[in-house]
Amino acid sequence: MTTASHKFVPWFDGSYLVLELTNRCPAACTHCIQKYRNTHEHFSISSDMDPKVIEKLAESAWSEGLYFDTLILFWLGEPLMHPRFNDIYTRLLDYNAKKPWFNKVEVHTNALPLGPAQRRAAVINQDVPAKWHISLDAVTRDTYRAIKGVDRLEEAEANTIKLLETRGKEKWPAIVFQMVVQDENAGEALKFAHRWKSIDEKKGRSCSTRGYTVPPDGNDYVFLRQLDALEPEDQAGADELYFKVCAEQGIPGPERTIKKIQGSRVCSGPWKSPTIGADGRMTVCTRDSSFELEVGKFEKSSNLAAAWWFGEKIETLRKAHLDGRKELPSLCRACPIPRSSNYTSISGSEIAWYRAWKTTLGK
Repeated sequence: MTTASHKFVPWFDGSYLVLELTNRCPAACTHCIQKYRNTHEHFSISSDMDPKVIEKLAESAWSEGLYFDTLILFWLGEPLMHPRFNDIYTRLLDYNAKKPWFNKVEVHTNALPLGPAQRRAAVINQDVPAKWHISLDAVTRDTYRAIKGVDRLEEAEANTIKLLETRGKEKWPAIVFQMVVQDENAGEALKFAHRWKSIDEKKGRSCSTRGYTVPPDGNDYVFLRQLDALEPEDQAGADELYFKVCAEQGIPGPERTIKKIQGSRVCSGPWKSPTIGADGRMTVCTRDSSFELEVGKFEKSSNLAAAWWFGEKIETLRKAHLDGRKELPSLCRACPIPRSSNYTSISGSEIAWYRAWKTTLGK
């Protein structure tokens, strides 16, 4: 359901703001564009997001009435590699506790930079619901190396266990032990689930295995995540494998409805998921690693609400989505994500609300 926010801009259920704190990463996963970082333009310059820009963004979001269901501190780089991650994370949560502009926060990490300081930062603020997705993806050393491109499984596991110990009996963050299901690790899914459920339960937490989506509660989960293939032609095979692995673990599927675009035929990206790269460029989609759909650049003097809800580029892109697929950019026309369980849909009623809101503005 769509509703009005604090002042004059809309917000949508399931909306999420993505901040790429850094484009650097110690791994090069087969399912991530990082594996092409030596030749991909996104990584041509090593970038860390300016903390002053992040603070300005938080101030802008609140003052202009923006509100997001989730703040995601992750995109194509490993967020914990930002040299000031701990300060950024604690300040964002402290600020949100006083002036809420997001409902919950997610951090996605491979756990390799998860040292003592990062673990303390993870548990220091218990006022904001937080989920930390630990992307481990394997049980055996060979599989981990094949997927991650580095031979550091023992280190990642040890850091994850230390995070559980640092958290102790605190409620937040909830931990998600994640495996992106693919050819290399599908045979290890059962062992992966058993291993991390056992470890978590020994630390005093209940933990169950989920597929398709993670419930928005404070429990820990082993999450078998659907692969969003880098190449659209590989998606059908990846889907079939994923359905098979989930079925083997007794995880009921959504009756293959994920093979259809959910809700309306319009992608939710231009309405629900502003994605800001480490250099400040903003797009609408986490697949847009080359910023083909760039709708602005966020800097210390920028206004996020103006760029996201009233900018000329974002309005042109929304119109293309509303008018039909012939007008869509090529990246959108070939995109398989609206058929993925990782996709956040936008309903016909939400689109109708948006149209009515624009009408009231005389746009």
